[in-house]
Amino acid sequence: MIDLLPKYLPKLQEELENTKVEKARLESLVGQSFPHSEKINDVSRRLQEIDAILQEDEAALDTSELSSNDENSEGSDNDFQLNDERYMQEYHIHRGIVDKLFSHSMEDIE
Repeated sequence: MIDLLPKYLPKLQEELENTKVEKARLESLVGQSFPHSEKINDVSRRLQEIDAILQEDEAALDTSELSSNDENSEGSDNDFQLNDERYMQEYHIHRGIVDKLFSHSMEDIE
């Protein structure tokens, strides 16, 4: 093992130098703005707005019709099977949610 040290030490020194250069490069990037950071922030804000709208109007979902359909079809041959790919579940969204989502500007989203 001692015989391998002379070959290993130069490689280790080179790796140490490369690591120091990389560390200096990364430290120079701290606090700098990136070219597309403003656009990323705009998209992030837009997604937060959409999320807030959906949370506000979540109560407006028309779940009463779905639950009444489920109650009426209990025990029938037409029950919805979760693992059966032949069926699709239908979702009803309140018209107010759709109107609110479409009323917002789409210019910021690409």
